[in-house]
Amino acid sequence: MGSRSDLTDAEWERLEPLHHHRPSYLTAGHVHAVDIEPAMISEGRKAAAAHGIGNITWACGDAAGLTGMGLPPLDLCTMGKSFQWMNQDRLLADLDTLIRPGGGIALVSTGPRASTVRPASSTAT
Repeated sequence: MGSRSDLTDAEWERLEPLHHHRPSYLTAGHVHAVDIEPAMISEGRKAAAAHGIGNITWACGDAAGLTGMGLPPLDLCTMGKSFQWMNQDRLLADLDTLIRPGGGIALVSTGPRASTVRPASSTAT
């Protein structure tokens, strides 16, 4: 079991039905969850604690600084709606240096792109 990064919107309840067979946060050796909003990290921590999940390291940070966060080589990076608000070319180039050969990226959506309003306080790049 390897490392996984989750550039998250911390939408645990909305994403839960997608994981009902074998949740990736249970099968991953370790999960590194990153969000730019401290409140989202707090919500993620609460949800993980409520579900008895302890293999997650939480980090508040901008995707533009991902390569400087000290992440280990990753097997998988998952992103929700946050991907549409990032500098996608830069992020994908950075992930290319962080994801192990044979690893991958999963974009998870709970609705069409136009259904999500960008958070006013977000400074994602």
